[in-house]
Amino acid sequence: AVSIGEQGGANNKLQETYATTVHAQDAIKWKKFTLTPGVRFEYIAQSFDQFEPKDVVNAQMDYGVIVGGGSLKYDMYDVNGQDFDLFGGVHRGFSPPSPSSSSTNGLREETSVGYELGARYKDAPKAFATEAVLFLTNFNNLIVNDSVGGTGSGNTVNAGKVRTMGVEFQVNYDHGLAKNWAVQTPVYVAFTFTDATFREDLSSTDQESIFAGAKKENDVPYIANEVLSFGWGLIYKKFSVNFDANYTSQAFADGSNLGVQINPETNVADERFGNIDEQFVIDAALGYQINKKVRLFSTFKNITDSKYIVSRQPHGPRPGLPFAMMAGLEFSL
Repeated sequence: AVSIGEQGGANNKLQETYATTVHAQDAIKWKKFTLTPGVRFEYIAQSFDQFEPKDVVNAQMDYGVIVGGGSLKYDMYDVNGQDFDLFGGVHRGFSPPSPSSSSTNGLREETSVGYELGARYKDAPKAFATEAVLFLTNFNNLIVNDSVGGTGSGNTVNAGKVRTMGVEFQVNYDHGLAKNWAVQTPVYVAFTFTDATFREDLSSTDQESIFAGAKKENDVPYIANEVLSFGWGLIYKKFSVNFDANYTSQAFADGSNLGVQINPETNVADERFGNIDEQFVIDAALGYQINKKVRLFSTFKNITDSKYIVSRQPHGPRPGLPFAMMAGLEFSL
């Protein structure tokens, strides 16, 4: 039998969220154009019951959100395995706050509008493909949880506006496949440049929040400007090997962008603040296809055993994964 004792007194609460979603999407084709519109309605019902301490009024609320968007593709040509497309899209998104935040603090849902414009080219006979995309996303009512990296003494708030924009570029090529070699030699390069900035001065009642000291035009913490990935592989009959390298540029660890391990709100030394240094990591993998359903594999992470920091939250610097090796079998039905 289970004996239920006295309920705890340290922020003892129950939060519930029920959501119902209806969506519709269609693809409309006309000559070389393909339009894909979509819409989604989401009804959210939330309740918040705090048992102890009893200084917070229990509450219930419900609301509906309509999001949607569309994409347009223009097929410039598609002949003899060569395909060149232009595409673009606009989409609206949202992120709801927790029941306690929306019920007691009146927080609104975080909304965003994203835009993209790009081109895509594929040459199947030459085993070549490339893609370039420009993107822009505007966030409104950014939800900032004051417990992120801090004491949690403040309230979660709608903190303002953030803009994220940049470019993505990718190339894939397999010289061995293009030349009909017995060995396939796939290579790829992918690069992303991101400029994510605050569009308003932000404030936080928790002095240890990573958003403390954020000003308009400051970079958003933990979003690096440059990310570069490239790799090379070799596939021969049942055997495969590949190497993957990833570079991430330096990023700020807090909204103040001062780059020093000092809390800008208190002027006290704090390792949660400062920079996340650039990092370069190389991984490798081996594989052998025993039969159609069984594959033997092994992976090698960070083969140079590079030392780097991935985060300064929640209690100071945290290292990235050191050299690690794993082997196993994959089964497919």
